Amino acid sequence: MKNLLLSTLLLILFSSNATCQNEIQTRDLESWSTVSANKQITKVFGLNLEQSVRMYDNSTKIDQYFTNLDLNFKVGKGFSLTGGFRFIGDRDKDDGSYENHLRFNGDINYKHSVDRFKFKYRIRLQTKNELAYSREEGDFLRNSFRIRAGVKYNIKGWKLDPEMSYELFRESGKYMVSSFNKYRISLSTKYKFNKLIELKAFYRYERGLGSLLPQSTNIVGFNLMFNL
Repeated sequence: MKNLLLSTLLLILFSSNATCQNEIQTRDLESWSTVSANKQITKVFGLNLEQSVRMYDNSTKIDQYFTNLDLNFKVGKGFSLTGGFRFIGDRDKDDGSYENHLRFNGDINYKHSVDRFKFKYRIRLQTKNELAYSREEGDFLRNSFRIRAGVKYNIKGWKLDPEMSYELFRESGKYMVSSFNKYRISLSTKYKFNKLIELKAFYRYERGLGSLLPQSTNIVGFNLMFNL
């Protein structure tokens, strides 16, 4: 599994870099803020609840706010499954109003350790649509396939262990040909205040693919986590 994921990721990475050459970019700076609560119900079953706000246009306007609930199941050594849904208020860039969307996702997760390195992989399928509209009124599902690989390094005697990940997105919809449309590179760290509270800080670079005017976004964010 891990060899397949790594091989696929490297192939896609080289392909996406080749696609991006000689393209013009538009840029933005976003900020993401999240408060989350985690609860391990049993040895195999856990819950995660998040409330988030995302700012765009150089972090001057609210782009999205959402509530997200994930259910996690451990199915074997290093493997787990996740199912979740997200209620989203998504800003209409034309008139500034907010549209209500609902998103569902299903994940396959795998992690393992080598010395002080911890490797994590995730394959996600998700679908999203706008509420209050029917298919006859122009509503349609927007489907995504996402693959992510990350590594964390444990520094002896240091609380801020660095973590890096790369994620690739493939989307399809009514007016879209299924194709890889963006990638995301993240650098993050966590600080654990006590057994209950952790703070995660991250920097994220996101870039569009397959367009003459790809969006290039720098993202900074914080996640205040409560481990119940």
